Amino acid sequence: MALDYGNAAHLLPTTYKKTVADWLTEDTPSFDYGGFVVGEDEKTATLYGKSAGVLAGVPFFDEVFAQLGCTYGFSPPLIIIHVRVYEYYTCKS
Repeated sequence: MALDYGNAAHLLPTTYKKTVADWLTEDTPSFDYGGFVVGEDEKTATLYGKSAGVLAGVPFFDEVFAQLGCTYGFSPPLIIIHVRVYEYYTCKS
């Protein structure tokens, strides 16, 4: 598989991190209702996949989490070797 030879993020333009920052700026309102409700506590969420598939956009996903100070883990795929299923993430405000 092609990704065995390198990191997909290396194929992106050098401006992709700024693009992610711009997305976050655009999506964050002047008053963050979600942040107000959640507060400063660390929270955990679980994402389940109903069937095998391809997870696209991993470098963007990674950068969003990095810029927000979030962490995530994944469980090893059961059927398709090169698919990562993200199991949880936590964000610290």
